[in-house]
Amino acid sequence: MYLFLLFIWFMLNGRITLEITLFGLLLSALVYWFARTYLHYTLKKEWQLFKRLGLFLLYVAVLLWEILKANWNVILLIIAGERHTDSSIISVRIPLKTQLARTILANSITLTPGTITISLDDDLYTIHALRPSLAEGIENSTFVKLLHKMEELS
Repeated sequence: MYLFLLFIWFMLNGRITLEITLFGLLLSALVYWFARTYLHYTLKKEWQLFKRLGLFLLYVAVLLWEILKANWNVILLIIAGERHTDSSIISVRIPLKTQLARTILANSITLTPGTITISLDDDLYTIHALRPSLAEGIENSTFVKLLHKMEELS
């Protein structure tokens, strides 16, 4: 993390001089010390984050694809001129271990047009969907599978 902070320092400054280098070394050391002392940062946690990076990038790619597909479905609903959709509210239990994974999933559902997470209580998701088909299979979706894999790497 220290080297990463130093790299960011040099990138933001745009040039390298003796003063910038010395100040960057000192500032990066102070931020690193702060993170270890008060944020309980450890190299083990950094390694765990690094192991999950590939899965996280894949998750973001899947999320973007699902957003595009859902946008297309909503556009088709609008073009069809349907005034009344078959909107529904469903409750689904998705057993994710960590609160972070649950929150990421809830936000992913909300980011996908046509669905919104109304509430999240432990592992019970209450979801509003413009059409029931938009919310089908959420409990077995790629989102959930990738989040389970990320949790297993913890």
